[in-house]
Amino acid sequence: MRRINPLQKCGLTVFFILLLTARLLISQTGAISGSIRENSTKLFLPGANVIIAGTGKGTSTGPEGDFYFNALEEGTYTIKVSYTGYKSETRTDIIVRKNRTTVTNFELFPEVFQANEVTVNAGFFQKAEQFSAGTASFSFEEIRRAPGSAGDISRILFSLPSIAKTDDQKNSLIVRGGSAFENSFYIDNIEIPNINHFPSQGSSGGAIGILNVDFLEDIIFFPGGFNASYGDKLSSVTEISFRDGNKSLPQFQLDLNFTGFGASGEGPLGSKGSWLFSARRSYLDLVVKAFDVGSSIAPRYGDYQLKTIYEPDSENKFSLLALWSYDINDVDPLAAVGNDMKVYGYQNLTQITSGINWRTLHGAAGFSNTSIAYSYSGFNEKFSETGTMDPLLNNNSTENIIKLRNVNNIVLSSSNVLISGFDFKYYFPSFDNTYYPTTDLYGNITPLINISTNSNEYYSALFFELQQKISRFFTVNLGVRSDYFSSNERVYLSPRIQLKYEMSEVSYFNINLGRYTQALPIIITVQNSKFRRLKSPENYSFSAGYSHLLTAGTRLSIEGYYKQYINLPMDPALPGLNIMDEVQFSDGLISSHSDLNESGKAYAAGIEIVIQKKLEESVYGIVAAGYCVSKYLDLNDIWRSRINENKFTFSATGGYKPDKYWEFSGRFICAGGIPYTPFDEIASGNINSGVIDEQAINSSRYPSYHSLNLRFDRRFYFESSNLILYISVWNIYNNKNISSFYWKKSSNSKGTIYQWGLLPIFGIEYEF
Repeated sequence: MRRINPLQKCGLTVFFILLLTARLLISQTGAISGSIRENSTKLFLPGANVIIAGTGKGTSTGPEGDFYFNALEEGTYTIKVSYTGYKSETRTDIIVRKNRTTVTNFELFPEVFQANEVTVNAGFFQKAEQFSAGTASFSFEEIRRAPGSAGDISRILFSLPSIAKTDDQKNSLIVRGGSAFENSFYIDNIEIPNINHFPSQGSSGGAIGILNVDFLEDIIFFPGGFNASYGDKLSSVTEISFRDGNKSLPQFQLDLNFTGFGASGEGPLGSKGSWLFSARRSYLDLVVKAFDVGSSIAPRYGDYQLKTIYEPDSENKFSLLALWSYDINDVDPLAAVGNDMKVYGYQNLTQITSGINWRTLHGAAGFSNTSIAYSYSGFNEKFSETGTMDPLLNNNSTENIIKLRNVNNIVLSSSNVLISGFDFKYYFPSFDNTYYPTTDLYGNITPLINISTNSNEYYSALFFELQQKISRFFTVNLGVRSDYFSSNERVYLSPRIQLKYEMSEVSYFNINLGRYTQALPIIITVQNSKFRRLKSPENYSFSAGYSHLLTAGTRLSIEGYYKQYINLPMDPALPGLNIMDEVQFSDGLISSHSDLNESGKAYAAGIEIVIQKKLEESVYGIVAAGYCVSKYLDLNDIWRSRINENKFTFSATGGYKPDKYWEFSGRFICAGGIPYTPFDEIASGNINSGVIDEQAINSSRYPSYHSLNLRFDRRFYFESSNLILYISVWNIYNNKNISSFYWKKSSNSKGTIYQWGLLPIFGIEYEF
């Protein structure tokens, strides 16, 4: 149901209008500014060395750790930062534009027990290397230009071997054999329930991302092994940092691309603050209305984003974050049949998160982040089955959460840091849902279920982690987290340990062990009062990795992992199916269940290899390969493949920047076909509804997936403005990747739904 037809779009004419009206005048220059802080305390580092590679330009930071370069020609630069007693850092992809200031801030990590040897590690991967070999980090420019992503953070991560490749129409993150329920996202210490348009309720996936990538400073993705300060998720954490707005002068930008059109701006807020704001809207529905296309699918969606900061003094910083999105879709039966959709209906969805984070410094003793936030998710949905037009679901629900989070970074000594804090969430959702009788995958008629309830739950957690540098080569992180879920009135203790051994300046080995716990989605627990007492799903995770710098800007990482799941919900009426995967096999909808137990078990094991090259001169890229086996134990005591098990994945993403004007990039992804259950065609034909072969659940596989995406960027530099024009082509050779098989009731036969074919995307960004 949550599919957007990407081939129906327009707007190319606007590109040429802007190109013709832009004035190419006398060349001016741009600037780079920023600050350098110490990571453990956030204190400024005055006197740090800052060098622009290849230019001979250098400077030292001032009393407040600030630096400034002016009179720079437009183009791409690399900055190297060093300071005695700290690990150096090199940052690439810093774009300078005429008459604009590019802000880039650094945080340096202490080099404990530093000897007098020459440092070989140039610091291109400084952030990722503080964690496990499987952790990945991306800068703003790497995110913006990623081919095949359309500015969607989740799709950018598809290049990593830890992410299963399942369906182009969805951006759900399936991490290391997990499910779409198991991922969390944080922006500036505030948890965001879902960062996607057309979200799947109770899950972290959707159709396309909400976040404006121009606001991003960087992201760090943990595919496992995250520390004790994060909980209530089983698979992954994505840390997202929004940059601060320009503190010197207002700047604006207009955008037109695949997702819609919009405008953004930033500037100073008095003398001690700044602001960022963007508003975007899709335009497909406007095209359909203007040209009277008829029954074509025309979803409407948009979002607003705001960040403001206020720094009353050098020790305190307050930041306000606000995200708001809406999604409207109305698909009639005729359009559903023409687009091979299993269900049709109406959606009106709203997501809001707003909050304030307070960062306060404690001098040499460390710093604290404390945030309070509110999240709202509203679902007004009516779905019916294509073919029969029988109603399936009437969902009128709201999910409200008040969140309080505190993280303290306490420096005990030069080699010991204690991270401590707490999480508290108060849920007060409201449900008025009807699940209509339907034929399930086993051919049984499900009963009518009405849910009308207001539920009040809370979740609380305490966490501690001691990070200890035992020697120049050996680091130990010992953590523990205590989680309490009011729904089942249980306390879960989650110990975690990370060991890191630095074999040399360019190589290290790491081991992670931990226990992780997650509450069941409320959309499941409200279906029956007995479900509230189910144990929360858990997993025990182990990973071991090796990282080696092949060159200063090229990193090889290898990591193997094993995860064992317990307490997964299972439905006795569907004994062969894994309920945690149902959001994938039920077209994004959570089904009704009259009975569930907690006997489910699963495991995932795999190995991942990544070679990443940062943009040192003109070439960059990532080559990644992974192998994963993911199984679950059904109620018949049979181990079966989970439906997102590709087994193998391979991706090659890279680009070439011959000069400051042009950039060429591409991404090739190949993955093994995921499992599916064949229909019992005789039983299905007898009742004209898809009935699976109970003896062959997940025994067949779709054909292997593969596609190639290409992208071309062209920059234009004007006197007081800049423009980026890009053209991207997804699945350039139009491979017919299968999304799923379904029972086509109009012909009483099996039908095929394909993923996106050849898809051209045009985009423009105009900065002034």
